[in-house]
Amino acid sequence: MSSIVKNRFCNKDISAEIVVLPYELQHDDYIPYFEQELLEIEERIERSKKRIDKYDQKIDRLTNHADKVDYIVAASCGLLAGLIDAFFIGDSAHAHELGKTPVNDIVEKIAKKNGYRGQKGLEGSISFLERKFKSPSDDIWKGANAIITKASKDGVGKRISDYSHHLDDYSHHPTVIGLLCSVLTQFTEVGYFQNRDGVLFQFQITDKGLIGTSFWGKIGAGIINWFGHLVSDVSGSKTTPGAGMGIPGPFLSLAKELAALPGLRDTGLPNTLYHMFQDRNVGLSFDMRCEIGQSIPVLTNVCLVTVFYMIRRIVLAIRKYTSGETVSIKDIIPSKNRTYARMMTVATGVFVATDMADAGIRAAIKSGGNPALAFANFVTRINIVGMGQFAISLVMDANMGIKRELARNRRIKAYSELIALTNTKVAYEKSGVWIEAQKTEEALVKTDSLLLESMKVVADSWKEISRDFSLLSGKRDDIERHNPGLLEELGIG
Repeated sequence: MSSIVKNRFCNKDISAEIVVLPYELQHDDYIPYFEQELLEIEERIERSKKRIDKYDQKIDRLTNHADKVDYIVAASCGLLAGLIDAFFIGDSAHAHELGKTPVNDIVEKIAKKNGYRGQKGLEGSISFLERKFKSPSDDIWKGANAIITKASKDGVGKRISDYSHHLDDYSHHPTVIGLLCSVLTQFTEVGYFQNRDGVLFQFQITDKGLIGTSFWGKIGAGIINWFGHLVSDVSGSKTTPGAGMGIPGPFLSLAKELAALPGLRDTGLPNTLYHMFQDRNVGLSFDMRCEIGQSIPVLTNVCLVTVFYMIRRIVLAIRKYTSGETVSIKDIIPSKNRTYARMMTVATGVFVATDMADAGIRAAIKSGGNPALAFANFVTRINIVGMGQFAISLVMDANMGIKRELARNRRIKAYSELIALTNTKVAYEKSGVWIEAQKTEEALVKTDSLLLESMKVVADSWKEISRDFSLLSGKRDDIERHNPGLLEELGIG
């Protein structure tokens, strides 16, 4: 007899064919195959269980376990950081001054590490780095070799100036896009720009000596000169060291790069970013130095939340360990952890709300009821680093939620596979019982056959013995004469 068991899961079939042979046939060759199939199923079951355990751990990390204490502390950290920004950082001009000193020190240190031995301080360091690390796209916008890749709405020309070209030139951005554009310029020999109107430009490189001659030469020139040139520009030019135009910070650069997208380039965002980067009428200068100054309360907020999270998780881990529960280092480290991500979202959200409330109140008081002036004052006090951090926290929190749902779906599929494999194993074990029953039946048949053969041998032997005794009865006298007393000992009287 034969039977087939099939189970379907994960768009696949687990097919197991179990054959129970009639007792007349030999099955010794089949049993090892049967046992091997059962062993493979058991191994697949173990792998499914391990996969489910991994999904459980991942889902736990991607699940928000923050309680009331976590939320209160996160909100308090955000509020404290917001007050630090309101009373100690203030507007963009003050943040710019706070960022000057560390930036100037970094420029001088990098210049010395690259061989500068002069005594002119920051001015000499900037001049040395400008000569050593030249950018092929620097100042090419001044020529007439532009290729407009999107027609301007008002027909105005390039609209790129000395004050804005560091923002308009993507190779002057301290971001991944800026690095990619710098390397791409080495291969295409054009610079990539976007002006304040959202118009995209490509300018032909005029100095071919700044272009690498080999593949790796182009890669090296695109990376090394990009970094060195940014350092030479971050504190202003050699004519205005420490006070001139710098480079846009990472957040403003990212906003400018997003403004190149088709849905955003015509919204007025490029013009807003232009005024945020350099608008001397209202004192705006959201460059790298300003972002460094604004990052002080933002980093304070991150550090406070991180320290509290780790200390509290260490205390909870000690309690678990003393009670005999298993403790994992992943429960303490705030990495790929939804609870920590949610706390950061709350903390940065409260920080941004506090910052904007302070900016709105101060702008309204300072403007004296003038809406235009109020808006300008409001913008000068906005902490764009904090807003960028809040946006990043929101994206990370939402992304973890998406990953959690994907992990849950995969765990459900793994459970379906485990159930199907378990059912198949049960079917195999039931068939194993039938095989053992077959073997028992076959043994009983053999025993019965041997018993019949034994009874036949006994009957034949008895007949032989009876015949021999009948032959002995005719020779009693001869036996007694030659062997006196033998018949009596045999019981034949």
